[in-house]
Amino acid sequence: MHHSRLGMELKVFETKLGDRSRVFISQHLPGQTEYPVLGGKSTGLPLSRETPGPAVNVDGESGRIVSLTGRVYLSILEKKNLLTDKCPLHVWQISPFSVDVVFESQPPRIFTLHFPIPVDKSSATIGIARTSGCVEIVTPIANPLTVDLLYHAMFPTLVADDKSYPPVALKIIHVHLDSLPMIDLSEDRKGTNGEREIAWLNTLCSFQFSSKERKIRKTSAKTKEGLSQSVRVYFKDTLLTLFMLASGLQGGQAGVFTFDSPDKVTHVLLFARFIRLDGPAGSAILEASVFPVDTTRWEEF
Repeated sequence: MHHSRLGMELKVFETKLGDRSRVFISQHLPGQTEYPVLGGKSTGLPLSRETPGPAVNVDGESGRIVSLTGRVYLSILEKKNLLTDKCPLHVWQISPFSVDVVFESQPPRIFTLHFPIPVDKSSATIGIARTSGCVEIVTPIANPLTVDLLYHAMFPTLVADDKSYPPVALKIIHVHLDSLPMIDLSEDRKGTNGEREIAWLNTLCSFQFSSKERKIRKTSAKTKEGLSQSVRVYFKDTLLTLFMLASGLQGGQAGVFTFDSPDKVTHVLLFARFIRLDGPAGSAILEASVFPVDTTRWEEF
Protein backbone atom coordinates (compact mmCIF):
# COMPACT_ATOMS: atom_id res chain seq x y z
CA MET A 1 0.00 0.00 0.00
CA HIS A 2 3.06 2.29 0.21
CA HIS A 3 4.47 1.59 -3.27
CA SER A 4 2.97 4.79 -4.69
CA ARG A 5 5.22 6.87 -2.41
CA LEU A 6 8.19 4.57 -1.76
CA GLY A 7 8.39 2.73 -5.08
CA MET A 8 8.18 -1.00 -5.76
CA GLU A 9 11.23 -1.68 -3.59
CA LEU A 10 9.71 0.26 -0.65
CA LYS A 11 12.86 2.28 0.03
CA VAL A 12 12.33 4.64 2.96
CA PHE A 13 15.89 6.01 2.80
CA GLU A 14 18.94 5.21 0.69
CA THR A 15 22.53 6.38 0.71
CA LYS A 16 25.97 5.17 -0.31
CA LEU A 17 28.16 3.15 2.03
CA GLY A 18 30.86 5.79 1.73
CA ASP A 19 28.56 8.56 3.02
CA ARG A 20 30.49 9.43 6.19
CA SER A 21 27.86 11.86 7.45
CA ARG A 22 25.13 9.19 7.55
CA VAL A 23 26.85 5.80 7.76
CA PHE A 24 28.61 4.76 10.97
CA ILE A 25 30.21 1.40 11.72
CA SER A 26 30.66 0.42 15.38
CA GLN A 27 31.45 -2.78 17.23
CA HIS A 28 28.58 -2.44 19.69
CA LEU A 29 25.16 -0.80 19.81
CA PRO A 30 25.05 2.98 20.44
CA GLY A 31 25.94 3.78 24.04
CA GLN A 32 26.95 0.18 24.83
CA THR A 33 30.37 -1.31 25.50
CA GLU A 34 29.37 -4.99 25.31
CA TYR A 35 27.05 -7.23 23.31
CA PRO A 36 23.37 -7.52 24.41
CA VAL A 37 22.49 -9.92 27.23
CA LEU A 38 19.78 -12.29 26.03
CA GLY A 39 19.44 -14.76 28.91
CA GLY A 40 20.55 -15.79 32.34
CA LYS A 41 23.56 -17.79 31.20
CA SER A 42 24.94 -15.03 29.01
CA THR A 43 25.00 -12.33 31.69
CA GLY A 44 28.80 -12.20 31.59
CA LEU A 45 29.04 -13.52 35.14
CA PRO A 46 31.67 -16.28 35.24
CA LEU A 47 30.61 -19.67 36.56
CA SER A 48 32.75 -20.66 39.54
CA ARG A 49 34.52 -23.98 39.81
CA GLU A 50 31.80 -25.14 42.21
CA THR A 51 28.95 -24.54 39.75
CA PRO A 52 29.30 -26.27 36.35
CA GLY A 53 26.49 -25.86 33.84
CA PRO A 54 23.02 -27.12 34.81
CA ALA A 55 21.61 -30.44 33.60
CA VAL A 56 18.30 -30.60 31.70
CA ASN A 57 15.44 -32.85 32.85
CA VAL A 58 13.03 -33.84 30.07
CA ASP A 59 9.55 -35.32 30.46
CA GLY A 60 9.52 -38.69 28.67
CA GLU A 61 5.93 -38.42 27.43
CA SER A 62 5.74 -34.83 26.20
CA GLY A 63 9.43 -34.42 25.35
CA ARG A 64 9.46 -31.01 27.06
CA ILE A 65 12.03 -29.65 29.48
CA VAL A 66 10.35 -29.61 32.91
CA SER A 67 13.22 -28.73 35.25
CA LEU A 68 16.91 -27.96 35.52
CA THR A 69 19.43 -29.47 37.92
CA GLY A 70 22.25 -27.39 39.34
CA ARG A 71 25.05 -28.91 41.41
CA VAL A 72 27.55 -27.45 43.86
CA TYR A 73 30.75 -29.50 44.26
CA LEU A 74 32.67 -28.83 47.46
CA SER A 75 36.37 -29.23 48.10
CA ILE A 76 37.61 -31.77 50.67
CA LEU A 77 37.97 -29.09 53.35
CA GLU A 78 34.61 -27.52 52.56
CA LYS A 79 32.96 -30.96 52.59
CA LYS A 80 34.21 -31.60 56.11
CA ASN A 81 33.32 -28.16 57.46
CA LEU A 82 29.94 -27.80 55.76
CA LEU A 83 28.51 -31.27 55.14
CA THR A 84 30.15 -33.64 57.61
CA ASP A 85 29.48 -31.21 60.46
CA LYS A 86 25.88 -30.81 59.19
CA CYS A 87 26.00 -27.06 58.72
CA PRO A 88 22.47 -25.60 58.17
CA LEU A 89 21.71 -24.94 54.51
CA HIS A 90 19.21 -22.62 52.82
CA VAL A 91 18.33 -21.87 49.21
CA TRP A 92 17.52 -18.31 48.14
CA GLN A 93 16.41 -17.07 44.72
CA ILE A 94 18.15 -13.79 43.92
CA SER A 95 16.86 -13.41 40.35
CA PRO A 96 14.76 -15.37 37.83
CA PHE A 97 18.01 -16.90 36.52
CA SER A 98 20.05 -17.35 39.72
CA VAL A 99 19.75 -19.38 42.93
CA ASP A 100 22.01 -19.04 45.96
CA VAL A 101 22.95 -22.08 48.07
CA VAL A 102 23.80 -20.63 51.50
CA PHE A 103 25.61 -22.50 54.27
CA GLU A 104 25.16 -20.85 57.69
CA SER A 105 28.79 -21.13 58.66
CA GLN A 106 30.98 -18.42 60.15
CA PRO A 107 31.32 -16.55 57.87
CA PRO A 108 28.40 -17.73 55.67
CA ARG A 109 29.47 -19.63 52.55
CA ILE A 110 27.43 -18.80 49.45
CA PHE A 111 27.44 -20.64 46.10
CA THR A 112 25.51 -19.18 43.17
CA LEU A 113 23.89 -21.40 40.53
CA HIS A 114 23.15 -19.75 37.17
CA PHE A 115 20.43 -21.05 34.85
CA PRO A 116 19.87 -20.19 31.16
CA ILE A 117 16.09 -19.77 31.61
CA PRO A 118 13.87 -18.58 34.51
CA VAL A 119 13.34 -21.16 37.26
CA ASP A 120 11.03 -21.37 40.29
CA LYS A 121 12.83 -22.07 43.55
CA SER A 122 9.60 -22.38 45.56
CA SER A 123 9.05 -25.91 44.20
CA ALA A 124 12.72 -26.94 44.13
CA THR A 125 14.04 -30.12 45.74
CA ILE A 126 17.41 -30.33 47.49
CA GLY A 127 19.66 -33.38 47.53
CA ILE A 128 22.84 -33.66 49.61
CA ALA A 129 25.51 -36.31 48.95
CA ARG A 130 27.78 -36.00 51.99
CA THR A 131 30.22 -38.64 50.79
CA SER A 132 30.96 -37.05 47.41
CA GLY A 133 30.52 -33.48 48.69
CA CYS A 134 27.77 -32.49 46.28
CA VAL A 135 24.62 -30.41 46.80
CA GLU A 136 22.00 -30.85 44.07
CA ILE A 137 19.14 -28.42 43.41
CA VAL A 138 16.33 -29.49 41.04
CA THR A 139 14.28 -26.42 40.07
CA PRO A 140 11.16 -26.47 37.86
CA ILE A 141 10.99 -24.02 34.96
CA ALA A 142 9.07 -20.89 35.94
CA ASN A 143 5.53 -20.78 34.56
CA PRO A 144 4.73 -17.19 33.53
CA LEU A 145 1.01 -17.77 34.18
CA THR A 146 1.44 -18.74 37.84
CA VAL A 147 4.80 -17.34 38.99
CA ASP A 148 5.26 -13.65 39.83
CA LEU A 149 9.06 -13.62 40.05
CA LEU A 150 9.37 -12.36 36.46
CA TYR A 151 7.24 -9.27 37.12
CA HIS A 152 10.22 -7.13 38.09
CA ALA A 153 12.42 -8.30 35.21
CA MET A 154 10.98 -6.23 32.36
CA PHE A 155 14.36 -5.77 30.66
CA PRO A 156 17.70 -7.63 30.77
CA THR A 157 19.86 -5.40 32.98
CA LEU A 158 23.62 -5.17 33.35
CA VAL A 159 25.29 -3.80 36.48
CA ALA A 160 28.75 -2.35 35.86
CA ASP A 161 31.74 -3.25 38.04
CA ASP A 162 32.07 0.44 38.83
CA LYS A 163 29.16 1.05 41.21
CA SER A 164 29.13 4.75 40.37
CA TYR A 165 27.39 3.87 37.09
CA PRO A 166 23.64 3.11 37.15
CA PRO A 167 22.28 -0.25 35.89
CA VAL A 168 21.80 -0.32 32.12
CA ALA A 169 18.64 -1.77 30.51
CA LEU A 170 20.09 -3.54 27.49
CA LYS A 171 16.89 -3.77 25.47
CA ILE A 172 16.34 -0.03 25.28
CA ILE A 173 18.18 1.22 22.19
CA HIS A 174 18.76 4.97 22.08
CA VAL A 175 17.91 6.49 18.71
CA HIS A 176 17.71 9.99 17.28
CA LEU A 177 13.99 10.64 16.79
CA ASP A 178 14.56 12.85 13.76
CA SER A 179 16.06 9.85 11.95
CA LEU A 180 12.79 7.90 12.18
CA PRO A 181 9.96 8.43 9.67
CA MET A 182 6.68 9.92 10.93
CA ILE A 183 3.49 7.88 10.46
CA ASP A 184 0.68 9.66 8.62
CA LEU A 185 -2.28 9.69 11.05
CA SER A 186 -4.79 11.14 8.58
CA GLU A 187 -8.20 9.52 8.97
CA ASP A 188 -8.87 9.63 5.23
CA ARG A 189 -5.98 7.24 4.48
CA LYS A 190 -7.66 3.85 4.25
CA GLY A 191 -6.66 0.49 2.86
CA THR A 192 -8.50 -1.73 0.38
CA ASN A 193 -10.54 -3.29 3.21
CA GLY A 194 -11.90 0.07 4.30
CA GLU A 195 -9.89 0.25 7.51
CA ARG A 196 -7.40 2.99 8.25
CA GLU A 197 -3.87 2.25 7.05
CA ILE A 198 -2.54 2.51 10.60
CA ALA A 199 -4.94 -0.12 11.99
CA TRP A 200 -1.90 -2.37 12.46
CA LEU A 201 -1.08 -0.26 15.54
CA ASN A 202 -3.95 -2.02 17.34
CA THR A 203 -2.25 -5.38 16.95
CA LEU A 204 1.23 -4.01 17.65
CA CYS A 205 0.20 -2.36 20.94
CA SER A 206 -1.77 -5.39 22.13
CA PHE A 207 1.25 -7.65 21.61
CA GLN A 208 3.01 -6.00 24.57
CA PHE A 209 0.78 -7.97 26.97
CA SER A 210 1.90 -11.48 27.93
CA SER A 211 -0.59 -14.34 28.41
CA LYS A 212 -0.66 -13.74 32.15
CA GLU A 213 -1.06 -9.99 31.75
CA ARG A 214 -4.00 -10.47 29.37
CA LYS A 215 -5.68 -12.63 32.01
CA ILE A 216 -5.07 -10.01 34.73
CA ARG A 217 -6.31 -7.24 32.44
CA LYS A 218 -9.50 -9.14 31.63
CA THR A 219 -10.21 -9.76 35.32
CA SER A 220 -9.51 -6.12 36.26
CA ALA A 221 -11.95 -4.89 33.62
CA LYS A 222 -14.78 -6.54 35.58
CA THR A 223 -14.02 -4.65 38.79
CA LYS A 224 -15.77 -1.43 39.84
CA GLU A 225 -12.72 0.76 39.21
CA GLY A 226 -11.68 -1.14 36.09
CA LEU A 227 -8.03 -0.69 37.04
CA SER A 228 -5.40 -3.38 37.49
CA GLN A 229 -3.56 -3.79 40.79
CA SER A 230 -0.51 -4.91 38.84
CA VAL A 231 1.82 -1.95 38.28
CA ARG A 232 3.25 -3.61 35.18
CA VAL A 233 -0.16 -4.19 33.57
CA TYR A 234 -1.28 -0.68 34.53
CA PHE A 235 1.86 0.77 32.93
CA LYS A 236 1.28 -1.13 29.69
CA ASP A 237 -2.40 -0.15 29.71
CA THR A 238 -1.29 3.47 29.92
CA LEU A 239 0.97 3.01 26.88
CA LEU A 240 -1.90 1.41 24.99
CA THR A 241 -4.19 4.34 25.83
CA LEU A 242 -1.59 6.90 24.74
CA PHE A 243 -1.05 5.25 21.36
CA MET A 244 -4.74 4.62 20.69
CA LEU A 245 -5.81 8.20 21.49
CA ALA A 246 -2.80 9.86 19.85
CA SER A 247 -3.50 7.91 16.64
CA GLY A 248 -7.28 8.27 16.88
CA LEU A 249 -7.82 4.54 16.47
CA GLN A 250 -9.96 4.29 19.61
CA GLY A 251 -12.02 6.93 21.39
CA GLY A 252 -11.24 9.84 19.07
CA GLN A 253 -7.95 11.63 18.56
CA ALA A 254 -6.25 13.56 21.37
CA GLY A 255 -2.87 15.21 21.76
CA VAL A 256 -2.80 16.32 25.42
CA PHE A 257 -2.76 13.90 28.35
CA THR A 258 -2.55 14.34 32.12
CA PHE A 259 -0.97 12.11 34.75
CA ASP A 260 -2.99 12.40 37.95
CA SER A 261 -2.54 11.12 41.49
CA PRO A 262 -5.36 9.15 43.20
CA ASP A 263 -6.69 12.40 44.70
CA LYS A 264 -7.27 13.76 41.16
CA VAL A 265 -4.37 16.23 41.29
CA THR A 266 -2.56 16.70 37.98
CA HIS A 267 1.22 16.33 38.24
CA VAL A 268 2.34 15.94 34.61
CA LEU A 269 1.08 17.17 31.26
CA LEU A 270 2.09 15.17 28.18
CA PHE A 271 1.84 16.69 24.71
CA ALA A 272 1.91 14.04 21.99
CA ARG A 273 3.55 15.26 18.78
CA PHE A 274 4.14 12.40 16.37
CA ILE A 275 4.09 8.62 16.13
CA ARG A 276 7.23 7.44 14.41
CA LEU A 277 8.07 4.10 12.81
CA ASP A 278 11.01 2.28 14.41
CA GLY A 279 11.82 -0.19 11.63
CA PRO A 280 14.90 -1.91 13.13
CA ALA A 281 12.98 -2.70 16.34
CA GLY A 282 9.77 -3.61 14.52
CA SER A 283 7.89 -1.12 16.67
CA ALA A 284 6.55 2.43 16.91
CA ILE A 285 7.57 5.39 19.06
CA LEU A 286 5.31 8.11 20.46
CA GLU A 287 7.24 11.37 20.43
CA ALA A 288 5.93 13.69 23.13
CA SER A 289 6.88 16.63 25.33
CA VAL A 290 6.51 16.32 29.11
CA PHE A 291 5.61 19.28 31.33
CA PRO A 292 5.88 18.67 35.12
CA VAL A 293 3.23 20.67 36.92
CA ASP A 294 3.79 22.57 40.18
CA THR A 295 2.41 25.85 41.50
CA THR A 296 5.17 28.02 40.05
CA ARG A 297 5.26 26.37 36.63
CA TRP A 298 1.50 26.30 36.37
CA GLU A 299 1.34 30.08 36.82
CA GLU A 300 4.08 30.53 34.20
CA PHE A 301 2.27 28.18 31.86
